[in-house]
Amino acid sequence: MTTPGAAHPVRAGSPAQAGGLRAGDRILAVDGNLVPDARVAVAAVRSRRPGSTIVLTVGRGSGRLRLSVRLATGLPRPVPR
Repeated sequence: MTTPGAAHPVRAGSPAQAGGLRAGDRILAVDGNLVPDARVAVAAVRSRRPGSTIVLTVGRGSGRLRLSVRLATGLPRPVPR
């Protein structure tokens, strides 16, 4: 059995944060398509067009949520050191 994708730290100001994703959330589905693990979840998100809105079904604690996330349209900015 595989484990659904767990969100690692969510970068401040990222589309994921704006969409409500939190560290520790488990991504269960992308646009209604179940994802068995983090690798498949990442591939599903990357296959979508930049700027499009996707719906993530996530497990948080003992519940489930549906989050709408608008994907970034450009390359991420480097984090200042």
